This record gives sequence, C-alpha cells and structure tokens, in this order.
Amino acid sequence: MVQDLAPAELASGPGEPALPDALRQTCERLAVHASVEVRVQVHGTAVPLGAEIETALLRTARGALANVLEHAAASTAVVTLTNQPDAVVLDVRDDGRGLPDRTASTDPDRGRGLTGIRARLRELGGTLVLESEPGEGTALAASVPLVRS
Repeated sequence: MVQDLAPAELASGPGEPALPDALRQTCERLAVHASVEVRVQVHGTAVPLGAEIETALLRTARGALANVLEHAAASTAVVTLTNQPDAVVLDVRDDGRGLPDRTASTDPDRGRGLTGIRARLRELGGTLVLESEPGEGTALAASVPLVRS
C-alpha cells in the first residue's frame, strides 16, 4: 500500500536505490523556478531503503526545501544524503536568515510542516534535529535507522 502512495520519482527497478535520483530531480525542478541554488550530494553506497523510508525522506527534503524557498531568503541550499551501515541521514542546509528567536513562539516547530516531518520520521524509528541561528542559516538533519530495534 505504501508503494501506491510513493511519489512517481521513486519508481525504480527491483532492488535499485531510487532516492538519490529522486532528490536530484526534485532539486533540478526547483532550480528552474527559484532564485536559490540547490545542490545534491550523496555519500556512501546507496542501497534500496524500501518505499516507506524513501518516501519519508523525499517528503522531508521537499518540505525542508519549501521552507527554504518560502522563509529563508537563502542564496544556496545543499541536500546531502549519507548512507551509513546502520542508518541513512538526510541533511538540508541553507545560508538564509535562520529561524526567528523561538522564545517569541509557543510552538517550537512554527507550524505543521516540521511537526509532520518529525512524526513521519518517528514512525520509522528516526529522528529530526533542527539547528538555526538568526542570520546564520538553518540545518535540518533527518536520520532513519536501517535496522529497527
């Protein structure tokens, strides 16, 4: 059923990792319509992650990049996919204005986007870390274990 809900970019042959190409396609499409330079880097040997993990990470990247385009006033964003033996990590970093002072908000996620990303990752046993300083950009790191405990 998850495969029925997976984005079309994640279609690949059996046993082939689709996420790196799907991230590249997403960033190429954004580059056409945005003033932000978006680069993709892939580290480690890409392995098939399964539709559930690939879909969650692609949607995480899309959500993070939407926030960059809408809020960050960034000139550059870098999407990095790091394949580790026991986990896969997706980082989205930008050189924008950073998040506003969180003491002014009662919701540390500032909206449903990050809350949804965090919940999606939690269902997979993963984590979301968000780092930002006003004027210094924002870094989002999503990590999903490859072997659930």
